[in-house]
Amino acid sequence: MLKRRQLLACTLLTPLLPLVSPLLAAPSTSGTAPRYLLLVELHGGNDSLNTFIPINDKAYCTHRPTLAVPSDAQVTLTDTLAINAQMAVMEPIWAAGELALFPGVGYPQPNRSHFRSIEIWDTASDSNQILENGWLAELYKGHPLVKHFSAQGIVIGRNAAPMVGNDLPVLVMNNQKQFIRQAEKLKEISEQSKNATLKHMLNTYQSARAGAQTLKQGVNDEIMMGGMDTKDKGKVAKIAEFKRDLNEAANIIKGGHGAPVIKVALSGFDTHINQKNQHDQLLKALAEGLAFFRKTMKEAGLWDQILVMSYSEFGRRVTENGSQGTDHGTAATHFMMGGKVAGGVRTPMPSLSDLQNKDLKYTTDFRSLYASVAQQWLGIAPGPLLAGYPQLNIITL
Repeated sequence: MLKRRQLLACTLLTPLLPLVSPLLAAPSTSGTAPRYLLLVELHGGNDSLNTFIPINDKAYCTHRPTLAVPSDAQVTLTDTLAINAQMAVMEPIWAAGELALFPGVGYPQPNRSHFRSIEIWDTASDSNQILENGWLAELYKGHPLVKHFSAQGIVIGRNAAPMVGNDLPVLVMNNQKQFIRQAEKLKEISEQSKNATLKHMLNTYQSARAGAQTLKQGVNDEIMMGGMDTKDKGKVAKIAEFKRDLNEAANIIKGGHGAPVIKVALSGFDTHINQKNQHDQLLKALAEGLAFFRKTMKEAGLWDQILVMSYSEFGRRVTENGSQGTDHGTAATHFMMGGKVAGGVRTPMPSLSDLQNKDLKYTTDFRSLYASVAQQWLGIAPGPLLAGYPQLNIITL
């Protein structure tokens, strides 16, 4: 039963060029089930203080006289932390020990620019360092693709940057059936064309065509017909797209010939003005989509093979602004989900009173999460990029 506090508190589907790749689950041996990593980008900078609420920090209501989530709109997880009631469908996942929370995730000398901060997260760079390759592309450099997969990574929607680099195959798509049809059409055009320049351009898509052929092996009518209805006219388009994308990710994993790493994104978290309603809608879509994804994977017997990890360019300011919104901040709470995830609160919660430049002081470097996922889930040594960052206990034995 859900526990609630009783009193009010204060494109077009195309492969990515140049061909890139990042990740790939640890090479599976005979008899070992493959592992999948689902990356969920919360684009725009999620207000994690109104997502995972520090219920015992009195400064929370002081800083947010109008935006603080009232106690009757919270679902209590621990003595110190609650989840926004818009995400109540995730409480059973928490109760099952399959949801891990990581408060205070950030990095030194934080940058509040959307473009630069997401670049830092995508490449695992220092704040004053420019790196070319995505952190997963760098991590997986030299690791061969498992034969039955169509690519090392699949991006459904936007931002393939974590996977960009080292000329390894990544597919960018919105719908696998349409992607397969388009890849086959490219081959037909290439064979018929007498234009040398066009033929050369089309030939650069060879890896995508090959990937599409492998992907096609996992596509059947039963898989493609399953899923959630995204035609609800009352939903904002981007929210419907996110639910569709999670459904597509589930279909790809069930098909068995997709990729060991899949990335989706939910946009709209840049909530400077009138935050409450839009943030509530986003959190509801996020939670319902992930709960549906978990249900689908459990029914398919695949949930123990999946790790879901969130990330975002930054959190929001502790204090609300004058437009009933929040501005760009620094540290934030992120989460992991999965059948083998070590659930609970895994990192220290930063104080809302002891701030740095009016922002939360980070307690955990985001690269510790990356290093932990690399070593404990993907089975790959963190390598030079992530070496030296303390690992967290994220997986059950």
